[in-house]
Amino acid sequence: LDELRFDPASIEVEAGETVTFEVTNAGENDHEFSLGDDEFHMEHEEEMAGDDSMMMDQDNAVSLAPGETKEITWTFPESGEVTYACHVAGHFEGGMAGVVAVN
Repeated sequence: LDELRFDPASIEVEAGETVTFEVTNAGENDHEFSLGDDEFHMEHEEEMAGDDSMMMDQDNAVSLAPGETKEITWTFPESGEVTYACHVAGHFEGGMAGVVAVN
């Protein structure tokens, strides 16, 4: 990830597949990588609005300083879409999100 985008912007996996995401912040600002459904992202966006001190590592989210690399391992139990996003103030609304298509 770098400034306001993820590379790749979309990923395809199979239902039941476990994926380890190795995420590197190649940008110059703090970022986060969080996985979840739309409800999670709406709630997390509200939590993070204007208060980046809420950034902390969780089972489905990691915060990354510039140059830092972290991993998240996630199992996708059923078909559908899971979004990954950054909720540092202004980043999600600026388009910093991607989609995991689960087949």
